Amino acid sequence: MSRIPTLMLWIALAVLAAVAYGIVNDQITATISPDYFSVFKRAQFAPVLEHTGMTDSPTRVQALVVGAMSTWWYGLFLGIVLGISGMVGRGTPLSTRRYLVALARVLAMTLGVSVVCGTVAYLAEPSIKPGPTHWPFLAGIRDVRGAFAVGWWHNGAYVGALVATVIESLRVQYQRRLS
Repeated sequence: MSRIPTLMLWIALAVLAAVAYGIVNDQITATISPDYFSVFKRAQFAPVLEHTGMTDSPTRVQALVVGAMSTWWYGLFLGIVLGISGMVGRGTPLSTRRYLVALARVLAMTLGVSVVCGTVAYLAEPSIKPGPTHWPFLAGIRDVRGAFAVGWWHNGAYVGALVATVIESLRVQYQRRLS
């Protein structure tokens, strides 16, 4: 029996999970720093926002679009890597249920790293005193502390997601060898 349909389903589920994560993540961080989205992300995603007619939309709506656009590609990567780890090689392939548990672990680890990075940046900001000279994304932002924390929260998400994907893929391979 071909495993391709199952792999395609898993990839689609990972893309959907990553997009949902990105949307929720950006709604949380838009609460922490509306300036981060209304200034930095609005400029960064200007072509997409213009194309969709959302240039003048409220920050929360823009955060929804930005969250989806910022994470779908990672879901594709995650689905492929975790899917291959769950199917290829020795051992019994993962069930879809076990695949979803592994996917949830990646998202949970990603969130954990994000929160830690954002919290550390928030606490460190008064002593660092970041400005647009060394941190260009802060140009035009009034609440520097919140935006700095959100910037590092987002950096933490990317680093955390990559590390979590590697760890979970290795864990899945190990688990499959034991079965």
